[in-house]
Amino acid sequence: MFPVIRALLILALLAVSVYTDQKSGKVLNKITFPAMLCGIILACLDNGMKGLADSLSGMAIGLALFIIPFIMGLLGAGDVKLLMAVGALLGPNMTFQSFLFGSLFGGLMSLFVAWKRGVLSGTLKGMGRVLRMMFWKIFMKVDCIEPISVLGSRNKERAFPYSLAIAIGVIIAFFIKI
Repeated sequence: MFPVIRALLILALLAVSVYTDQKSGKVLNKITFPAMLCGIILACLDNGMKGLADSLSGMAIGLALFIIPFIMGLLGAGDVKLLMAVGALLGPNMTFQSFLFGSLFGGLMSLFVAWKRGVLSGTLKGMGRVLRMMFWKIFMKVDCIEPISVLGSRNKERAFPYSLAIAIGVIIAFFIKI
């Protein structure tokens, strides 16, 4: 019933979030929280309780997918809330698809940024170390010598606006429905 409104809201959410993330390094709460509320309201108006469940589960999927990278210092809280807002507007399936495509683009983007900053070799070595530790921890049931947070906390030197990857993921998910 409200696909045009939903599409316009998601485009506005993504455009403003990418812009503010590029300018200030922040995805603003005054954008993400109203988008979540609009997503919930539109879903309820569209499909009643099923719409509410879809909207809330979309938000939960967004949170679940980004909480570990946030805890590890790889993403900011605004990125988590942005994917939750996407979930509220698009529901669980499109949120998951957006996450997959966005993660692929975000990974390529992070390699490009590391290369551009001249730290690609160190980044790849660090990633290899984390993957080895995860392998030993998960498959060999051996405690890691170093904590998984070896990637460190999010800082301005390493950070880049991940909202762009989320936006690209949403746009690709719209055009390629799995």
